[in-house]
Amino acid sequence: MRVRITLLAVVAAVGLAACDSGGGMPEQESPAEEAATVVGGGGMAEIVSAEVLQGEGLEGIFREIGYAPMPDGVRLAYISYRPAEEGQYPVILDYDAYESGGADIATNAWFQKAVRNGYAVVGANVRGSGCSEGATFSILHPEQGPDGAALVEWLGTRPWSDGNVGMYGVSYPGHTQFFTAAQRPEHLKALAAGGLTASLYREAFRPGGMFNVGFAAWWGEMAQPWIESVGVTLRVGAGDTHCQAVQAAQPRAMTFHEVRDHEYDDDYWKGRATETYVDAVEIPMMIIQGYQDQQTAMGGPRLFERLTGPRKLILQNGGHGVGGNALAHEQVLRWMDRWLKGEENGIEDEPDVTVLFETGIVDGELRPNWVETFADWPVPGTERRSWNLAADGTLTGGALGEGQTGPLSYVYPMGTELVGNNDMFAIPPAPLGSLIYRTAPIDEDVPILGSVRLVLHASAEAEDTDFMVVLHDVAPDGETLYLQRAFLRASHRAIDAGKSSEHWTHHPHDRSEPLVPGEVYEFVISFPEVGHVFRAGHAVELAILAPSVTPATDWGPMPINFPGINTVHHSADHPSRLELPVVPSIAAGGPPPPCGSLEYQPCRPGFVPNFTAAGMSRDLVRR
Repeated sequence: MRVRITLLAVVAAVGLAACDSGGGMPEQESPAEEAATVVGGGGMAEIVSAEVLQGEGLEGIFREIGYAPMPDGVRLAYISYRPAEEGQYPVILDYDAYESGGADIATNAWFQKAVRNGYAVVGANVRGSGCSEGATFSILHPEQGPDGAALVEWLGTRPWSDGNVGMYGVSYPGHTQFFTAAQRPEHLKALAAGGLTASLYREAFRPGGMFNVGFAAWWGEMAQPWIESVGVTLRVGAGDTHCQAVQAAQPRAMTFHEVRDHEYDDDYWKGRATETYVDAVEIPMMIIQGYQDQQTAMGGPRLFERLTGPRKLILQNGGHGVGGNALAHEQVLRWMDRWLKGEENGIEDEPDVTVLFETGIVDGELRPNWVETFADWPVPGTERRSWNLAADGTLTGGALGEGQTGPLSYVYPMGTELVGNNDMFAIPPAPLGSLIYRTAPIDEDVPILGSVRLVLHASAEAEDTDFMVVLHDVAPDGETLYLQRAFLRASHRAIDAGKSSEHWTHHPHDRSEPLVPGEVYEFVISFPEVGHVFRAGHAVELAILAPSVTPATDWGPMPINFPGINTVHHSADHPSRLELPVVPSIAAGGPPPPCGSLEYQPCRPGFVPNFTAAGMSRDLVRR
């Protein structure tokens, strides 16, 4: 049972009228008076509840609910937890559009862990979300940066703050760190972020230039409103009547419509992109991300490259929650201990990049198969090795030989692949709507770490088409493991050379250039980063498919409505190739995990492609 000491009072213009404590526990007068926070307006204001939570696992933690003032008079809803013992503590802020302004420490493992380690933790909602005042919510609106800086400065001067403020969070509260830090608030000393995009356009709502209707609908119409309601419920239950008034005044958020209506990477998107602000981030920052992130598609490594202060990059296989798992919590605490508490724990002397390979649940505990560290990113010593796509359905390291030149065609958009789970992934791509290329079994391990790139020479019958390209590992018994995928709309094929490198190709997505039907074009597609070791005896596989609007994980990119025949060309004049970032120094630390055991890396029983001279009349022969 959880026992609360609750302090709820009404303040009139003449001052405190009443203060009541209940629950049969000793009174906490001094902490209560300090924590009480005035909310409301007009001639009457309320003191929102300030509680000491007591019970199993929560003893000695003080809770404060209130509103932080912004320079323009808008007030942001916040909740803070700190050790009940009076004192001044470093502060870690979670600043987002979810439940943070009413986060419940009883169900928040991170908040509990941080407070037990001597921190005050604060959750706060961006304006227009949750119980925060302000105009209607707009996703990652640029004003959330100045608000965040004002909030940091306010927290740095609270009586219970020692003046050192850090920020930590995954997804939305990871992004707001860049917006806030770019304002350079004096009290902000360290950042730790997971689940990042460098560009909301490219890596969330319009991958490859396609409208991600599945994610836009899921996040805008369901996930964000529902999650923020959790925090609202806690605050209202604690007596925050001002929150009810704020909620009643907030119009419906229009995220789905906003992201649908901005087709190109325009000022709307650039103002909401972390890459717009990263060069102004000078304080220590840790970035944590999973390769198969089903929501934000791996912007973190490219942001990391541009950081100028002390920095740390942690990568592993897995989905959107990687930055908030138990392994991440341990590293974030070390980071904050160093930069907020000043502990000389040596974390800044460790290699900048840590990569956890084949992380999964072993004996009920999350742990990697092995760990590698590197001095920089992209990893020094990376070799870009190419395999040519051949007309016989193979990937070959040498020049194309007899029977390996010519075209291969497929029907768009008949073939796709769903990667949400093992059951979805078990359905192989439709043969008539896909092309599958595979190497022979490799003679020795091929370790990769970085961004895979596909250079594709293709033509279409229509004036536009879409490509979804997928990388697989195929075991000797034919089991097929999902590694990574990428998207590109053909009319968005333009490349910004100034923002591209040998490791990454940047598409500006600022215009549409229709195809001439039947004409051959070069399409260059960079995959989000991935780390993996193809073991000896395994094969590298590439699938060329169409995207699917059917939500798999949280994504569902809308295919363009131009059905027709697409053709991939294989010749000296039109060389199509797959480029892998091979890091020879990496060595597999054990056997591969069982098929289907890795989070967001589904696996299916094997099949091998069987090509005929006709090219398109292929079928898939199951073993």
